Amino acid sequence: MTVYIEDLQNLDVFKKSIHLLAGKTGKNKKVQFITVMEVDDFTEFNLGEELFVLTTFSTSANDPEKMEKVLFNLIQKKISGIGIKVNRFVKKIPKTLINLADQHSIPLFLIETEIAFRTIISDVTTLIISQQFKTIKALNNKHEEFYTSILQGEDLSFFLEKIGESLSCNCFCFSHTGELLNQYTRNTPQNTEELLEFINLLNNNPKMIWQLINSGEKYIINSTGNFFVYPCIAYNKILGYFAVQQLNTWDSDAMMNAKQITSFLSIKLLEDALKKESENKFKIQLANEIFYNTSLDEEAIKGKLNVMGLHPDEYYYVCFIEPSDRVKHNYNISNFSYLKKKISLYIDNHLRNYLISDVSDGYYLIITFNNHSQFHSSTTFKEFLNNLSKIIDIPSGFTIGCSQKQSQLVEIANALKSSKRANLLGKGIYPEKNIYLFDDFFEFRLIMSLLNTKEHELIREHIITPLERYDQKYKSYLIKTLDTCLNTDTLQEASKKLFIHNSTLRYRLEKIHNLTGKNFFTNLGRYSLTNAFLLLKLEKIFGTDAKLH
Repeated sequence: MTVYIEDLQNLDVFKKSIHLLAGKTGKNKKVQFITVMEVDDFTEFNLGEELFVLTTFSTSANDPEKMEKVLFNLIQKKISGIGIKVNRFVKKIPKTLINLADQHSIPLFLIETEIAFRTIISDVTTLIISQQFKTIKALNNKHEEFYTSILQGEDLSFFLEKIGESLSCNCFCFSHTGELLNQYTRNTPQNTEELLEFINLLNNNPKMIWQLINSGEKYIINSTGNFFVYPCIAYNKILGYFAVQQLNTWDSDAMMNAKQITSFLSIKLLEDALKKESENKFKIQLANEIFYNTSLDEEAIKGKLNVMGLHPDEYYYVCFIEPSDRVKHNYNISNFSYLKKKISLYIDNHLRNYLISDVSDGYYLIITFNNHSQFHSSTTFKEFLNNLSKIIDIPSGFTIGCSQKQSQLVEIANALKSSKRANLLGKGIYPEKNIYLFDDFFEFRLIMSLLNTKEHELIREHIITPLERYDQKYKSYLIKTLDTCLNTDTLQEASKKLFIHNSTLRYRLEKIHNLTGKNFFTNLGRYSLTNAFLLLKLEKIFGTDAKLH
């Protein structure tokens, strides 16, 4: 509990023999220390803040200007107040000192001659120590209360309500991803949108947070100063944020309380994180059994899905959400948590029976529905996924592959495989997209069956290899030209995309004819070139020894 100037005035020694002459508006200044100034160069040293000074002005009592200069220097050192003993060296306190004290709201006291400084120091120090003891005792009681509450399993709302009531403030607790977990408000909170933006800023700049923490800062203030944000840290990890909106000015005791509650919130968030981690590991174990244990029958799979919170209907899709290697190495789990939340919010508007979680090598989404659902139509489901891609703004580094519609749960492992295949094909063939349906790669799946066969060897020998060698030898663009022509409707459109004249394009197509024996302008020739080009694409994605099932 803090000691203020007005607390000193309640001491018997002040009531009897110490009188306030100036600086009455500064009675709310804090006092942590008290000392005696014996010489004028006292002000040249580091005095610290919240210091009450006793003096007789023994070395400058006959020089009012020098006394004024010394007092001004003390004010610059941010003292809390000053007591001047009279009739020892100073007969009368100069009016200039009184005016200066009033001007800077520095309480200036007249101390009667008979009062010894040691008496004043003893009484003031006793008060300060007594108040500090009360603070320590109150903090210890609060510590015991919070510690007991942790052991009793109280939730976040309990801790926020306690701190909100004791400090008369609005307080909020956020997860490490910026999600509001709980709040306590004494009145309608102001500028909460600004707080959310600030939390997101911190969440996206963890290095900035650690720099502040390592420099000794316990909290971060937003740009307008409306909120104090305390990072909740355990095991050198940021588990969340405790934010406070002050409704009145805090003293040092309140700041200590806020720091203490941050420690307990860190413990609570760590407890919750460990619970979630344990639940998540259990779900991952169940998912791995469902997707990779081929010996499970229909009922066994259904039972495990029920435990995970999904009740399978007549049909289902499995989607595989895959983070890139860059995301795996450079991002934390908050990227997926944010994506998962946005996907869930979107799907909630269309159906309730779904499951989104993770397996050992990525994340999956199971959507189940009956014969009357709009998703029974593959066209509608494709439109649903395309809208999902537009609405949720999938972060860079994530792709979503979707299986074919299935009805038997024993096919769930194959459904996951096909969604992964859709991702693999999509990233290789349509890298500009981020959602891929397995059904959209029908022709590629047919051509894939040729990989590592005699037919593949013949196509490579007579079509692919001659074009690759020619491009390499003459630094030409026959394969790129073929790609463009196969994916445009007219030669004029292909010429524009390649930035070449129509005659140059026809020359290249004639060169392809000469090298491969396949004429682009005949149905059979175009068909053979298309198959060769698709095989080349699949080689780059899977390699020549891969198989697609």
